Amino acid sequence: MVSCGLSRCRCDPVNCVVSGWSTYGSCDTSTGLKTRRRGIPQKDTYGGFYSPETTNTEPCETVDCVTNDFVPWSAWDAITGSKTRSRTVRVFIVYGGCTCLDSSGIATGGTIVN
Repeated sequence: MVSCGLSRCRCDPVNCVVSGWSTYGSCDTSTGLKTRRRGIPQKDTYGGFYSPETTNTEPCETVDCVTNDFVPWSAWDAITGSKTRSRTVRVFIVYGGCTCLDSSGIATGGTIVN
């Protein structure tokens, strides 16, 4: 067997290089989380350092319920002896925000109950 004179060289470790984080994407309505990502343009070689985290999640900001103002009171109902008023929900809760209180009001015997 004839040797060709080649020797194995030892290579220095090359560390992994990661790109910067992207901006967070829109919130996932099923999980209440938003995600951002980063790439790995340079993989680690020869025993260099590796940074495995390429995705990051964070809870979405909560949105509380917001109601419109009450509409005017209805006329007195002779059968029930009361009158009513209501209001609609302008913004519904999202991602665990605070719920709206009862959106109706009832007046009985001259007392208003909201």
